[in-house]
Amino acid sequence: MPALAGSAMDFHTFYSDAAHWGWTLAVLMRATSRIERLLGLRVFQVNVRGLNPAQNPIALAKDITVRALDPAALIHFSQDPDFELGPAFVKEALANGDLAYGAFDQSKLVGYTWRSFSSAPFFEGLWVKVPRPFQYSYKAYTLPSQRGRGIYRAFADFADRQAWESGYLAMLALIDVSNIASLRASRQMGSKQTGYAGYLKLFGRCFTFRTPAARDLGVEIYARNPRA
Repeated sequence: MPALAGSAMDFHTFYSDAAHWGWTLAVLMRATSRIERLLGLRVFQVNVRGLNPAQNPIALAKDITVRALDPAALIHFSQDPDFELGPAFVKEALANGDLAYGAFDQSKLVGYTWRSFSSAPFFEGLWVKVPRPFQYSYKAYTLPSQRGRGIYRAFADFADRQAWESGYLAMLALIDVSNIASLRASRQMGSKQTGYAGYLKLFGRCFTFRTPAARDLGVEIYARNPRA
């Protein structure tokens, strides 16, 4: 029965993706993702988007306000499992110099995003190096009950403006090549593809790679722990 329930959930997700993106993209996303899992290979498209607040005014959803989250607020929210944060994660991110921005519906936190300007946690214990003058977004989250209100765009625009005013002129994104929907959305926002990076896990070891264009940017996927 659990297997059947999981299959039903997978089909529901697939049907939802197909309804939103079309059957061709939905099938392509699933096929690419399965190939990656079988090979132990993950490939990410490196995208760069210039920041220009004059051309991208903050798009606030109705009744939503956005502000930076200070350490005290982050420690407080990390106690709530609904936000998928933890005190250890928050402390490490703050020690790394990362910033967090939250979206509020009145006084209730409904979403957040993290921004890094040096390095950030990536996938499966790996990290990504963020070269200046780029900023890098990670661990963005919106409460399930609040999705569809444009909240992600609201705090993303706010964080972009803050970064631009601090001298960071471009946004860096690494998007899994199996995530066709995100690749399309990134392109629609004006991002430009600038190489690829990824990793291969084989015989208990992790091998990272990047194309020359990604290397020229200074982008690098690496393991803090050599055994990752």
